[in-house]
Amino acid sequence: MAATCDAYFIGRIVGASGFPDGAFCLYELVHGQQWVITDGEEKGQTQIDTPDEGDTVIWSHPIDVHYEFPGIQGWPKLSVEVWQQDALGRSFLGGYGICNLPMTPGSHDIDVQLWRPVGTKVDALTSKYIGGSPQLVTQDIVDKAQDRDRLKTETAGVLHLSIGLILGRTSNFQVLI
Repeated sequence: MAATCDAYFIGRIVGASGFPDGAFCLYELVHGQQWVITDGEEKGQTQIDTPDEGDTVIWSHPIDVHYEFPGIQGWPKLSVEVWQQDALGRSFLGGYGICNLPMTPGSHDIDVQLWRPVGTKVDALTSKYIGGSPQLVTQDIVDKAQDRDRLKTETAGVLHLSIGLILGRTSNFQVLI
């Protein structure tokens, strides 16, 4: 068996700004095929939060994942979908986002810029009077950079992440940390 290192990602999805009516988040850690999860959950959902004032929702949702990996290829990324909720309790897309998880040990605060697709003029009218928003048919385009440049998008808020990295068994490789 090949020698492996350990990566422990421990932290939380703090919340998001730009969502005055309330929101929740779906998240998934995506990584290369050589990365093996040994403990924790790679995907999940936060609770819904509606801010008392302002436009910042607070989730403080925990992330605690342990991976074994033979090399840095395919380093994990956090892929998110933030969903808003209107006064009638209907959910619609608030924004997509993705960020690389830190590669250096220690605590890190990361702001993830969110975006959402811009639809046609008919979609804009529908959104204004009926609710909802355009969304992607598949989230693959969020996780992979190919073809993303052809999308017409707009900014849609910021997700706040606080995460720490602990590396173990790095002596198996000639890596300086």
